Amino acid sequence: MATKCQNQTGVRFNPVLKGFFEKLVKAGKPRMQAVGACMRKLVMICYGVLKNRAPFDPKWSSRIAT
Repeated sequence: MATKCQNQTGVRFNPVLKGFFEKLVKAGKPRMQAVGACMRKLVMICYGVLKNRAPFDPKWSSRIAT
């Protein structure tokens, strides 16, 4: 339940999650399914920050892709 509350705030204010959520909804996913996907993405971001002991960098994935 706590992750859902954090996720709703993250979707509104975090540009990474907001873009991901909007992309899923635009693709036709139900809103609750998109919320669940954003919750998982938020958990994976937290895990990556803790594992690498580095601050969150929203441009990290775009750096890897290029």
